[in-house]
Amino acid sequence: MNTTASASEQTVAQFPIESLVLGRSYRRELGDLTDLTTSIQTLGLLCPIVITSDGVLISGRRRLEVMRQLGHATVPVWIASEVSDKLRTLLAIQDDNFLHKHFTTTEKAALYAEYKTLLTEENARRQAATRFGAAALPDSDDGEADDTDPDEREAMIVATYQGSGSGRWDSQPPSKRKSRVQAATAVTGRDSSQQLEQVLALERLATNEDEDERVRRAAAEAVVEINGDAKVHGRYHEVIALRGVCWLEKTAVNETATAAVREAADDELRAVRQIDRPVERSRAVAAAIARVRKLALTPTSAATTAESGESGAEDDGMSADGVRGRYHARRLVDILAKAEGWWEINDAALVGQYATVEQWDAITRHRDQANAFLDTAAHARGATSGAGVLP
Repeated sequence: MNTTASASEQTVAQFPIESLVLGRSYRRELGDLTDLTTSIQTLGLLCPIVITSDGVLISGRRRLEVMRQLGHATVPVWIASEVSDKLRTLLAIQDDNFLHKHFTTTEKAALYAEYKTLLTEENARRQAATRFGAAALPDSDDGEADDTDPDEREAMIVATYQGSGSGRWDSQPPSKRKSRVQAATAVTGRDSSQQLEQVLALERLATNEDEDERVRRAAAEAVVEINGDAKVHGRYHEVIALRGVCWLEKTAVNETATAAVREAADDELRAVRQIDRPVERSRAVAAAIARVRKLALTPTSAATTAESGESGAEDDGMSADGVRGRYHARRLVDILAKAEGWWEINDAALVGQYATVEQWDAITRHRDQANAFLDTAAHARGATSGAGVLP
């Protein structure tokens, strides 16, 4: 769509600046207007701004601002009469801005969110039309909208740590027929929906009064920094990890939680704080919270099971030590699962020949500690088995 080419066929008219409608402006940062101001003062406005027939600005936000600052009451305009409905206006605005000052990342995210909403509505209208015999338009969703519940979608986006990560929003490639992919492609020219969703999630966290103050502040700072260098992924995971750490901290001192749950949260905190990489820390926090939550739901008696509504068959009637033991076993298995198969992907002979002294010391120290751990665990398991209480 080439708005300028279409608009150029129109007659240039003078339009009152105060009568122009900016609507929702996606360009919040106009940049340095000095050179543009000098040009307009010297040569006049060489390229009229473009508006719809009802006075909504499509192209020329920066030129309009300069004309306003220079004290002009009217501005030369081209009226693009063929641009009438909201979606076409939005497309025209985007088309124009591809050729001018680039949007910031948050401006792209705002435009993407609006596109997604409008495309969902547009696709629903197309689907309704096809029900009455009209042909579906090329590259359309055929009305396929994101029908996820808003609360559920928010949970997926900001990773509320339900499980190990499989099935989460950021672990699944979005369907190419979804409106969010169409919207992202329209804004950035590629499927950047995950990145833009992360930006929107950070903006929500920054303004959500229910979040910890540290999370809100970190999210707000991340949004500002993202506009500077457009690096989203790492910052997003930093904030998500911090959000999880805050949850673990509160759980560790929550007097309404059991002692086992508080101790588990404290143990998990110490572990995740040793992880430096944002993405790895975020995933570790997600797994930690899943374990603590499962522990919190583990009944210690049949009465607790009936009251909570959980089946709890696996741990029914277990003592407090038993509940803690199951938790520690789950955590250890989670850790071992991440290293599964290391003996197959590493050549033992080459490691033995070429490991540095420090590396070999670390390997043998790990072996010695693991052997000591297993000896203690095996002894305790043997005693439990002998007493006839092995689960």
